[in-house]
Amino acid sequence: MQEGDFPDLPTNSWFDYAANEGIPRALELFDRHGVKASSFMTGMSVERYPDIAREIVKRGHEAAAHGRRWEPSFNMAREKEKEFIADGVASVECITGQHPVGWNANAMRNSINTLDIPQELGFTYFIDDLSRDEPFIIPLQEGRYLRGPLYGPSQRSAQPAQ
Repeated sequence: MQEGDFPDLPTNSWFDYAANEGIPRALELFDRHGVKASSFMTGMSVERYPDIAREIVKRGHEAAAHGRRWEPSFNMAREKEKEFIADGVASVECITGQHPVGWNANAMRNSINTLDIPQELGFTYFIDDLSRDEPFIIPLQEGRYLRGPLYGPSQRSAQPAQ
């Protein structure tokens, strides 16, 4: 449930549908066709639906991070943004046993700090850059690199576009 004085009923029903109908159907379809996927999870979602989050990982899919909740983080101060991302990561890791290595911001809107923060937290890629069709390397401060956009764990070994 969204924090505040009143519940966000449409968003809550969106999450309920995913947990009760959409994700179980998708997992069966993925199994039938031998497909592995990345599931970008908010911290609140994995806490509300821990069995679904664990089942995703149990079936060999990646638990990736999507923040604490559906909330814009691009306008947060650097330390608050880092705390927001780290809090979501902690929930995913605690419940699934898997440390997320992929990042997807709310509405794909990142701040000027978002490339550095996920790497500080152990991420290897993000999917929020739509400027190319193929994965590529982004140079960061101190010679570090973060891959983006990658669309699943099977593509982590892909070479950057030439």
